[in-house]
Amino acid sequence: MDRKTIGKWLCDMARWLGYEPPVVEKIIEVVVEVKPTPPPGYELPSPRATIREQDITIDGNGTVHIKGILPPVVKFTVPNTNSMEMAIDENHWVIASAHPSYKENLEIGEVIVFKTQVVNYNNFTVRDAEIIHAIWEIGEDAQGWYCKTKGWNPYLEIDPWIVRKNDISWVCRIVCW
Repeated sequence: MDRKTIGKWLCDMARWLGYEPPVVEKIIEVVVEVKPTPPPGYELPSPRATIREQDITIDGNGTVHIKGILPPVVKFTVPNTNSMEMAIDENHWVIASAHPSYKENLEIGEVIVFKTQVVNYNNFTVRDAEIIHAIWEIGEDAQGWYCKTKGWNPYLEIDPWIVRKNDISWVCRIVCW
């Protein structure tokens, strides 16, 4: 069965179940419309390597030790929103730091955790939440430095909000799968 047939079947099922047109349109967008193949040599933004090989050691018990992440440091998992798939998903562990030096030199591709107010996005209402996304654009305006973010899921667009440095809670340093 091809993508168009599957998409038509899913749309018919969604209509039969009483879903509104925006849900059906999203099914068409995700299942039926195939994203174009990136041109040769195209590379997605990704975090830079900041942990050196000599900072990673494994002791005789198989315990991994990593030096060089400045405190304060936290570890957490993420909810299953699918926005950071295929890199970070539910039950993956993220180790992040709130040390001010990490905020000073942010680059495109860095993964940050930031606070947002009320935002309607992808048919979800986000209120006072902390979001983990990658920096996709960096700019400066009358209020200073800002960035635009995006999850790594290729089916999502760049987020509609602007993130300022004072919105950033944590800068991700390690992801454990």
